[in-house]
Amino acid sequence: MPQKPASKDFSVPSPEECQDLFTNAPIGIFTSTPEGRLLSVNPALAKMFGYETPPKMLESVTDIASQLYADPADREEFKRLLSEKGELVNYECRFKRKDGTEFWVSLNAHAVRDKDGNVVNYQSFVADISERKRSEETLRASEERTRHLNAVLQAIRNVNQLITQENDRDALLQKSCENLVQTRGYYSAWIALLDENRSLKGLYHAGLGDGPGQLRAHLANEQPLYCMDAAVQDQAVLVVDDPFEQCSACPLSISYQFRAGMCGRLEYQERLFGVLCVSTPGYMAYDQQELDIFQQLAGDIAFALHNLDMERERERHLETLHMYEVIISTVKDPMSIVDRNYVYQVVNQAYLDTFARSREEIVGHTVEDLLGSEAFYNIVKPRMDRCFQGEEVHYEAWFDTPRGDKAFRSVRFFPYLDAEGEVQGVIVNARDNTEPKRLEEALRRSKEYYRTLFENSPISLWEEDFSEVKDRLDALKSQGIQDLRAYFNEYPQEVQKLAEMVKVLNFNQATLKLYRASSKEELFAGITRVFAEESPEDFMNGLLLIAQGTKEFFLERKHLTLDGEPLDVELYWSVAPGHEESYSCVLVSIVDVTRRKQAEEEIRSKNQQLQKSNADKDRLFSYVAHDLKSPISGFVNLTQVLSSDIKAFSLQELEHLAGEMHKSSENLYALLEDLLQWAKMKQGILAYTPESVCLNDIVTAGISVARNVADKKEIDLWDNVPRGMNLFADQQMVYSIIRNLLFNAIKFTHRGENVSIHAHQEGSMVRVMVHDDGMGMDQETAAGLFAIDQKRSVKGTEGEKGTGLGLVLCKEFVEKHGGRIWVESEPGKGTTVSFTVPYDQNSCGNSSYS
Repeated sequence: MPQKPASKDFSVPSPEECQDLFTNAPIGIFTSTPEGRLLSVNPALAKMFGYETPPKMLESVTDIASQLYADPADREEFKRLLSEKGELVNYECRFKRKDGTEFWVSLNAHAVRDKDGNVVNYQSFVADISERKRSEETLRASEERTRHLNAVLQAIRNVNQLITQENDRDALLQKSCENLVQTRGYYSAWIALLDENRSLKGLYHAGLGDGPGQLRAHLANEQPLYCMDAAVQDQAVLVVDDPFEQCSACPLSISYQFRAGMCGRLEYQERLFGVLCVSTPGYMAYDQQELDIFQQLAGDIAFALHNLDMERERERHLETLHMYEVIISTVKDPMSIVDRNYVYQVVNQAYLDTFARSREEIVGHTVEDLLGSEAFYNIVKPRMDRCFQGEEVHYEAWFDTPRGDKAFRSVRFFPYLDAEGEVQGVIVNARDNTEPKRLEEALRRSKEYYRTLFENSPISLWEEDFSEVKDRLDALKSQGIQDLRAYFNEYPQEVQKLAEMVKVLNFNQATLKLYRASSKEELFAGITRVFAEESPEDFMNGLLLIAQGTKEFFLERKHLTLDGEPLDVELYWSVAPGHEESYSCVLVSIVDVTRRKQAEEEIRSKNQQLQKSNADKDRLFSYVAHDLKSPISGFVNLTQVLSSDIKAFSLQELEHLAGEMHKSSENLYALLEDLLQWAKMKQGILAYTPESVCLNDIVTAGISVARNVADKKEIDLWDNVPRGMNLFADQQMVYSIIRNLLFNAIKFTHRGENVSIHAHQEGSMVRVMVHDDGMGMDQETAAGLFAIDQKRSVKGTEGEKGTGLGLVLCKEFVEKHGGRIWVESEPGKGTTVSFTVPYDQNSCGNSSYS
């Protein structure tokens, strides 16, 4: 009995309904073959790809991979995934429209198979997700911008914290650059510190790799930088969004690849300290918030530089005050220093005794407090105000004394100046009418005498401040470091840091002459070049003496003049009296001993040359005796055989013996010829006359001479030297070199192989190469070819012998031209002998060499 079909709660759409769904679907639907041909597309898909109708699209698209996919590889990935999984859900890739524009889609597809499991076609559903992708990209860019700005803000916070802690200008600027890069706020950062003439004073950097050296050399040659010049001229932040286009000559342009640069002035209160430059992501180039933050950063650094200058000025002021305090403490008459607020800063004991007051009752109090309002306003203040304007004021007046009587004093007001010549206060010298005048005159003469001696001394004299160095050495010892030499060897950067702590205060006219400076300003600006030749070991030895408490010592140093000429100097270093504890004033005298050292070096060199020459001669005699013995022994043996019974030999045997004797005589002649040339070279008899010569002519002559020997061994000689190459050389010497190298190459080349000669220009020299396909040699043999003390005569491929002096002569001739000669060889792979001689830019004429 037939069963009743099970009931279903859904109905299958009719073909008409499926067609309606296909036609009106809001998403793209298509069917394609595995080979990449469209079978059907709905209107939504045709519109999505820019086609008027589905038939138009079916007619136009013949290869899905190349015509619909932006990347054809995505089609292959689509097929692979369908093959593995049978269906594909939300597969994202880029398609391209009929007009070539690209857009993002999400694909859902499945493979339709026949009853045997073979793929018949793919049914795919396509949704345009370009808008979503754009939103995601916008969100990503916003997040990247936020991350970047947060990193920049963190870097600026670090720099601002550094500003409050770091008192050393160079350390502040270098660490600021490092902080800006370490937080990943910027890719790189550099600061150019400029002097009043806007010339480079210092360079600080981070994240530039090898760029700083090139940048420093670029600026040192006064080659302008677009970003730097533009930033100096304009207070706004300069943006360089295309470094390769805008800064093509900048050595840092490669460091800014695919990035933008920002450059801003370091300026405070109309004073330009320098420029700050950073590299930032290209998309942030014109971000206003980024520009505002960067400009604020440049302002903070400029403000810090201003404060450091003010602090250094204050310290110099205090040092000067202390110096004056030491000076006036030795003066018997009353002296004091008053600042611009009429407050006593320094007084000596005589001043205290005059007014019968303690130091606490005067220092820190005003002149009015001490003298009273009447004397202050009527007598002192008007004259002191004139002194504040830079005028020296001398007056005499009656003053009330603590004893109730009056004293007639002669009072002098001197402007107290800082390092820039600004009046900071008044030096008061109060004394009677006679003795104070004598003391003043004595002090003036003493200062003039010292200054005259200092300035006019024929010996270079320096005044230097080693106080920071002394403090640092004391700190290291207090940390328990006993062996400072071992510490400095382990941390060489500490020696460099200590060297940078030394402050040069002054130097005399002899110093300018010694280092070839036109002015003190020029020498101060190039002071680092003067000490460029000093080795860290030399400076370290001085540091060890200072650490031991040494107050004076003697050293020999290497220095440079400002134009780069080396100097040998003897340096006498001593702490000035009164500065034994602080080392804040050190007197250094420097004597130029360059000529003496050169004479000593010349004597030493001559002695070494003489010793080497004697040793070479002794070795040569030994080798020559050995090399002469063999052919002479051959002659003796042959003549003995011939003299004993010449009739016993056939004509053919006699011809053979004569040939052997001829070979021996040739070897003897070649040895004597090489020996004669070597002796002439050593004695200076062999003339060296360089001139403009044509290399092609010399090579042709050398090959012509060697051709007969090469033909006997069936060896081809190849001339690969470019036409028209000229040398500035001794023609006969170069010919001897080439001839020797060609004969040597033929000697060690097997029958039927090749010997070739090549040449090309390398800068100011020409490299000439003689190459053979012969037996070659190991590195040990090659290393001793040009040395007399390692001379070994090696037989050629057919038993040929040589003198062993030919290559030694080649080396002598090449070095006479200022060139070098070397060998490249491997056993069984042939040999190339290269040498260099000076190039002459004049082209070859019609001269020839034979």
